[in-house]
Amino acid sequence: MRFRTHQTVMIALLSLLLLAFPASGFAEQFLKILQPAESQPFTSSNVTISIQFGFDIQSDPKLFQAWLNGKPVGALFTYTDTRVATATLSPKDGLEASDKGRRMNVFAAEVEGPDGFKYREMVRFTVDCSGNHAPVASVTTADTLVFSHELVQLDGTGSSDADGDALAYKWSLVSSPKQSKAAFINPAAINPTFIPDVPGTYVAQLVVNDYKTDSQPKTVTIEVVPLKILIERPVNDTIYDILSKHGIVTQSDALSDIQSHHVAILDGNGIGADDIKNSKLLKSALTGGRWGIVLNVSEEQKKVGLIPHLGIVSHGKSKAMLFRRLYSGNTPVIRILELPTIDPEEIKTDPDIYLRYAGMLLKKLRESLMNPEEVLPAAPSPDSPIPPNLINVRWDYRSVLPFTFDHSGRQSVTKGRTQFGKYIVNYTFTLFLDNGGKPTGNKQYLLAQVDTQSNPNDTGSDWMASDGDMSKHNEYAWFQDYIKVSIFPAEADPQTPQ
Repeated sequence: MRFRTHQTVMIALLSLLLLAFPASGFAEQFLKILQPAESQPFTSSNVTISIQFGFDIQSDPKLFQAWLNGKPVGALFTYTDTRVATATLSPKDGLEASDKGRRMNVFAAEVEGPDGFKYREMVRFTVDCSGNHAPVASVTTADTLVFSHELVQLDGTGSSDADGDALAYKWSLVSSPKQSKAAFINPAAINPTFIPDVPGTYVAQLVVNDYKTDSQPKTVTIEVVPLKILIERPVNDTIYDILSKHGIVTQSDALSDIQSHHVAILDGNGIGADDIKNSKLLKSALTGGRWGIVLNVSEEQKKVGLIPHLGIVSHGKSKAMLFRRLYSGNTPVIRILELPTIDPEEIKTDPDIYLRYAGMLLKKLRESLMNPEEVLPAAPSPDSPIPPNLINVRWDYRSVLPFTFDHSGRQSVTKGRTQFGKYIVNYTFTLFLDNGGKPTGNKQYLLAQVDTQSNPNDTGSDWMASDGDMSKHNEYAWFQDYIKVSIFPAEADPQTPQ
């Protein structure tokens, strides 16, 4: 007999090996392959295999092993009851299948019986995927326009196969700037990442394979630009150092310069509150509708320096702020994001916290990168809509704050229920004059609206606990206990212009 492929030789040798070493007893007594039957043909490359034991393997655990074409697959079996184990095996598990015709497979299993002897069973079956359909690749990403050296993540989860076959993923950069050395960090993952190292155009490609044939390639284009930062004096801050590596820094306070930059950054260290109040850099950023960042800002600098620029600030919650002034129709809108304070003790145990912090800022700055003339979302609808003839101004104010909570209402501290995470509070303040459209009036109203998101995973994402979290970790009770939001009017300061 003449063997035409290495696969045929391997299967024949495995069969001879199992025949040469028969079980020390009748396998049927303690081990039986229920399916597939000997020589059973399949037209799908997803083959379900079931094994029956002659004893309760959960109450009397014994060593169980299984092989598919010589590859160990015992760990893939699950117990449908105390005497039956089942697994659905595919080419990624070693199944031989092809769209060119029939392929032979050999499955073997072995278990140690209660008597201490090993029992073995083997079955041969064929797989013919001549009617196979080619898989279809799908690529999506939110990162089609990013800054240099910013992590880009792609998503291939939309890829599909009409036959329900498992898929293998192969990502590559088919085009990139000449000087670039970028490459996928994990090119076989469903959600791979890469870091574009120079500005320019990058074209990423995905090909999926159902272990029989490739899909047509699918591509996506990512444009990369340098982050342009404007400062008026040197900045000494770790977050700034990280951001500056994503682009270029210019030192100027001219309004004409801010129009060609993405963000203006000011360091509160070493300057007074009046320096912030009179900062040409912040004035030009706000006037030009660009983002501004103030780092290391004290409570006095907030009160005296930032209120004239922003109108409102919080007390005692943050030492850094990101902000921007825009218009929604004729309504001035000031967007403010309070940035969480970094605890020096947290840095010791989590040195990557600075990178995540900078990543959050980059994500926000990208909003204006992708849409310089940003269309602002409407404010949450109040119970009674604001009449259109009122003069008004709006603040969209967001706080991203860390929290630690020892236990939920139904779990004790001693059970290790300490939770760490972030919660996000969104405030919308709308100040308007009841004045019939005139610039002066004798009635002034403030509408305050609040919503909160939180999560237990320290990522700052905008979602509450899932159903799985609630059932598995009792998160629902924990959120009920922790998330409480209060808002109070601040006492007027006679020294601060209202």
